[in-house]
Amino acid sequence: MPSGAAAALGLLAARWTVPVLVAMLAPSDEPVQLAVGLDGRVLAFTIAVSLFTAIVFSLAPAMRASKVDVHSALKSGTRLSGGIPALKGRLLLAMQMALSFVLLVTSLLFARTLLNLEALDPGFDRHHVILAGVTYKGPDIGAGLDLAWQELARRAASIPGVESASTADGGPFLGTAATLPIRVEGDTGHPNLDPVSLVPVSANSFRTLGVRLMTGRDFEPRDLASGAPWVAIVNETAAHRHFGNQNPLGRRISDFDSKPPRWAEVVGVVPDMRIDSLRSSPPPMIYFPFTQIAFAVVGGSSRVMTLELRVRGTAGSLARALRREVAAANPGFVLGDIISQDKLVEDTLIRERLLATVGSFFGGIALLLAGLGLYGTMSYSVSRRTQEIGIRTALGATRRTVLAMVLGEAFVTVTGGAVVGIAVALLVARLLADLLFGLKPQDPATMLLAATLLAATALAAAFVPALRACRTNPIEALRNE
Repeated sequence: MPSGAAAALGLLAARWTVPVLVAMLAPSDEPVQLAVGLDGRVLAFTIAVSLFTAIVFSLAPAMRASKVDVHSALKSGTRLSGGIPALKGRLLLAMQMALSFVLLVTSLLFARTLLNLEALDPGFDRHHVILAGVTYKGPDIGAGLDLAWQELARRAASIPGVESASTADGGPFLGTAATLPIRVEGDTGHPNLDPVSLVPVSANSFRTLGVRLMTGRDFEPRDLASGAPWVAIVNETAAHRHFGNQNPLGRRISDFDSKPPRWAEVVGVVPDMRIDSLRSSPPPMIYFPFTQIAFAVVGGSSRVMTLELRVRGTAGSLARALRREVAAANPGFVLGDIISQDKLVEDTLIRERLLATVGSFFGGIALLLAGLGLYGTMSYSVSRRTQEIGIRTALGATRRTVLAMVLGEAFVTVTGGAVVGIAVALLVARLLADLLFGLKPQDPATMLLAATLLAATALAAAFVPALRACRTNPIEALRNE
């Protein structure tokens, strides 16, 4: 009967909590469509498991109760009970505490991984940046397309609420451009033929993305002019790979296979930016004006570019004005998707957010069940030991002594479970190493936090039975027995 009632309550809880859990996983601006109804097969499996568990765990108490000598039991004044002995009950409770501890550690590892990734500096200011895909679908206009892209950036910068505008072929979390090996002018040693990522950008691109220059200067409008000297900006990794500890400013680089070499002067160094994901290390990158194709083997300016906007408002308030300016810059321009840089970065954390949310949910359930289990066990123990507690009180035991005795027993049970849980959690955490970031599977702080949460829950659960025990009236306890 109790198992049936528990199963019914579990079904109600599933019906209520599953939609809530899905809502927690869904982004705030996008609904998630998942078939999360109560599936018949899952329901049948759950009922079967509940019945099996109820039968298995009730066999031992039932068999022991059937062997009780009723005459002797009544004569001795003891109670008939189907409960398991106190020691075995505490062992089962300790096992529950151990499993709860493992779930709690896992959930904390996932939650801390998400926090570490969200706090990570990607190398650019991802906030208040709007990205819009623009495609040119007009006739071939040769070099005029370069001028059209520059006109688009100028017009976009004039929109109210836009602080800076630029264009780029690719960008952070949008995919990188071509990769080619490069050569350094005057380098007589063995050349480093490892390819670097090459990203065509416009003037103000680093300002729009909130990237500070470490040294040198940003690209300027004069660098995009026809016939301007070729220039390039390298990131830290590329500077270290090809120039070591030397100052790269003023040095010239070229793509390795061009004959004769097409030299571009390095005019600046920028910090490394994470391009594909927050987990991956920044690759060596070289940026150059999109009008200069010193490194890209293409027949002209790209027909697909990303318009970058640093704004004070939101994408929704800019969409209409942006469409108007895109059409005005060139009739062949077609505005595509508009998305925030924040959203692009957050989309790469879907798995981590899913693990952290689901892990936290079940970690909380584990804490709740551990607290309920301890409360039930300690309440039952106190009720069975009423006579003993009454005798102790009659012999001079103070309320504080009784309170400490009951809490001490709960503490021993929880400690035993936590010790076993730590051993199991260390093994389980090693299997999760590839899913973690910024912390080791055997992170001491996580283990300590999990133990603290479990201990606090246990203290709260055991305090009520302990308080009831210390208030036992010895005369009434002895009279009832």
